[in-house]
Amino acid sequence: MNANELKVIYDLYGSLVFNLCCHYLRDKMDAEEVTQDVFLKVFEKTVDFREEAAFKTWVYRITINRCIDRLRQKRRREILSIFIPIDIPTTDYAYHPGLKMESNEAVQSLLKAIEKLPDRQKTALILNKIEGMPVAEVATVLKLELKAAESLIFRGKVSLRKILDGQAND
Repeated sequence: MNANELKVIYDLYGSLVFNLCCHYLRDKMDAEEVTQDVFLKVFEKTVDFREEAAFKTWVYRITINRCIDRLRQKRRREILSIFIPIDIPTTDYAYHPGLKMESNEAVQSLLKAIEKLPDRQKTALILNKIEGMPVAEVATVLKLELKAAESLIFRGKVSLRKILDGQAND
C-alpha cells in the first residue's frame, strides 16, 4: 500500500474513528492516541482484510477493540493504584464532540452511566444511539444476528435506566 492510498483511508475514516473513540473513551487525549493506534493497525493489516464485511465495518471493529483495550488498561492501572500510588488523570466527561451542552449535569450523568454498562451493551448503544448507526450495521460490526443486536441495544437501554435510577436515589 502506498502513501496516497493510506492518506485516502485516513481522509475517509479519520473523523469517524476519532469521534467513536471520543464517545467510547470520554477523554480527548486517549481518543487521539487510540485513533493513531487504530490507523497503525489498519495500515499494518490492510493486506489481511478478507472482505467478509465492508471496509468501514472492519475499521469500526478495530476501533472498538482498541477502545476496549484502552479501558481495560486504565482499569488495571486504577486497581494497581490502590496498592501503589500513581497519578491517574481524571476523565473529562464534559468533552464530547457533537454535544453543545458540556456543562449540563444531566449530560455528564448520562455519560458516566454509559461508562458503567457492560462493554457489549455500551458499544451497541454508542454505535446505535450516539453514532446513529442502523441496527443492521451494529449487528455486522459486533458480528451478531439482527435480533441479537436488537436485544443487546434493548438490554443496554434497560441497564442504563437502572443505573440512572440508582443515581437519582443516591
